[in-house]
Amino acid sequence: MRWTSIGKIVEINGHLIFQMINSNDFSNPIFVLNMDSGVIARISSDFYESDSTFSVDITHLKIQKNDVLHSIAINELFKAIKLL
Repeated sequence: MRWTSIGKIVEINGHLIFQMINSNDFSNPIFVLNMDSGVIARISSDFYESDSTFSVDITHLKIQKNDVLHSIAINELFKAIKLL
């Protein structure tokens, strides 16, 4: 992955949440990386499109898709990644 293909990056509780930009294979996918284990997961494309944006607060990953705001609990997201 090249730096020029990475858009927004957010670090929270030992994890990086980032979005690829200008992706040919996906619609600018959003990934979550556990920095301790190196495990990485891609958020389902059901939650975003190529022009979607995301934000993170202390409790939720929020993804804007068209007129719908999806909210995913950070603690649940990190638990799921730990199981991979």
